Amino acid sequence: MTFTVEKIQLSGSDPATGRKYEANTYKVEGVVDENGELRQLSMIGLIMAICLQRAVNKESDIINEMEALSRVTAELEALTAGEELLVGYDGAGPWKSEYGDLALPSATTWGGVPIGTLKGLLEKIEVNLENKTVDDVLRELDKAQDSRNSFSQESLIEIQSLTSKRDDAYSIASNVTKSMSTTLIGISNNIR
Repeated sequence: MTFTVEKIQLSGSDPATGRKYEANTYKVEGVVDENGELRQLSMIGLIMAICLQRAVNKESDIINEMEALSRVTAELEALTAGEELLVGYDGAGPWKSEYGDLALPSATTWGGVPIGTLKGLLEKIEVNLENKTVDDVLRELDKAQDSRNSFSQESLIEIQSLTSKRDDAYSIASNVTKSMSTTLIGISNNIR
């Protein structure tokens, strides 16, 4: 059985009372049986289809959020590696071009692309090195880390929320199945 579920939001007002109302309707298309013929869904089938489609949509959102979090985590690792390279240098001293040639660990990437040098990393976060000290550069690296840490925390909260919504959809589908099974067993027992 294959199907697509489309949620349609309706709103309006009662002309007599002026009271506003909203409703969600669902349109299910492409429901076919094993013979390839279109068929109607029972109310329970419709609820199951809606719940499962909602769960699948949330699963897709979770995957997208986790991919974004993975990219930000790689950026944080690169920023930390860049910061570690500058630890032993004179913080108040002027920025020297040879600092930019310092090699980052070979696994350091940004957006999936190896960076190579500290200069490459600083270009990614758009640091202007003119008249900067090592401390200035470290502050820029810290600022970039802070913004990515904030994004990471928000992303984790969003993943948790999406996971909860997905689990709720699966739970409703499971409860509907259990209820239907209990009803059918009761009908079967009454027939005896």
